[in-house]
Amino acid sequence: MKFVRKNGYWMKRILVYIGIISFFALSFCTRPPELPVVPSIDFEDIQFKEVEGPDSLIISIFFQDGDGDLGLTSFDIYEPYQAYDVILDQNGDTIFYGDNPDMPLYNPLDYIVTRDNDGNPKDTVWVELNPDHYNIFVRFFEKRNGQYEEFDWRQPPYYQTFDGRFPLLNTKIEDQRLVIRPLEGSLRYGMTSSGWLFLFRDTLKIEIMIQDRALNKSNVVSTPDFTLDMIRDEP
Repeated sequence: MKFVRKNGYWMKRILVYIGIISFFALSFCTRPPELPVVPSIDFEDIQFKEVEGPDSLIISIFFQDGDGDLGLTSFDIYEPYQAYDVILDQNGDTIFYGDNPDMPLYNPLDYIVTRDNDGNPKDTVWVELNPDHYNIFVRFFEKRNGQYEEFDWRQPPYYQTFDGRFPLLNTKIEDQRLVIRPLEGSLRYGMTSSGWLFLFRDTLKIEIMIQDRALNKSNVVSTPDFTLDMIRDEP
């Protein structure tokens, strides 16, 4: 277990996994020439699909990576991929909801609820999300009067993130280890919500970035300006 200090508080690494409802469809191929070990991406396509239930925004990107260390598994919940850091006070003690008046109001991003052996709620603990739990990052921007304004999902009343995790793209294993090899291909990342049409009636753009297992961040790419009607996938 590791403790780190940040903003006057100590944080304890914990092993909590959270999921994000996403659909992934990916394909890739090996590429003989050498490529940088830092991944690079290019925007390919974006679609809006209406279905019975939550609708989907699906972004397609092209990726290249020199050593192929892209993707996380369900077992990648240990440092540096843990979901949360527990914030500790000056005495190294866990801080619970309501311990001091300067804490954020309760929300599912800043707090986790621990449970007893019977599954009953026990304590509400102050935490900080670990961005390295994810390996694909998205930011939404609305265009109003010619200016972009970020639509921050982590702010009230939403308290969520559309950052997510895609699985291992390199599946070649020898001696129980991933084989280092260059990879390139297409990655499709889907984000589901029942509120796309209600929330977004203006022009949008989305920025995307990915991260490899060594925590190397790719370049940031952006979609062209679009409206949901423009990218609607007609049946």
